[in-house]
Amino acid sequence: MPINRKLLAVTACLALTIPGCGMSSYYREDGGKAMPGAVSPRQEWSISGDLDNIHQAIDGSISTVALSAPQYAGATITIDLGRPCMFNHISILHGPNEHGYCRRVAVETSIDGKTFTERHAAPGNRAVTNISLITPYMARYIRIRAAVPGTEPWCVAEILVE
Repeated sequence: MPINRKLLAVTACLALTIPGCGMSSYYREDGGKAMPGAVSPRQEWSISGDLDNIHQAIDGSISTVALSAPQYAGATITIDLGRPCMFNHISILHGPNEHGYCRRVAVETSIDGKTFTERHAAPGNRAVTNISLITPYMARYIRIRAAVPGTEPWCVAEILVE
C-alpha cells in the first residue's frame, strides 16, 4: 500500500501537538525528509517587497505601517523566516486604515527563495486578513501577493505567521 505523504505530514504535525509525542522527521510533499520546526522567532526574519517602509510590517508595532503605491496589483511581500519552518496560518493586520486591504491575497512558499508555489488564495478583510491553510507547509520563504487590489493602497501594520 503506497504511503500518502500529505496524510503522513499532517499526522506528524498533529502528533507534535500532543505532550510526550513527536517524530524525529516527516516527509515533505516532494518526497524528501525534513525536521519539523515551529515558526522561527521574529528576530530571525527579514522582509522585502513592493511596499514603502516594508520592514515596518514585522517590527512588532501596529502603529507603524508598510504602504503600497495607489496602483498595486501584483505587489508582493516576501518574508525570509531564516530557516525552514512549519506554518499554517498568516494574519495581516492593516493598522489604522480599515480599508487598506487587498480584495484577494495569495500565499506562495519556497524553500530556496527562487521557486515559489502558490498554496492558497483568500479574500482580504477590514482590520485583519486571516489566512488559514488546511495543510501545514514547510517553507523558509513566504510570499504574500496582492492578487486583487482593494479600493485604497495596501496598508500592512504587522504580519504574523503561525
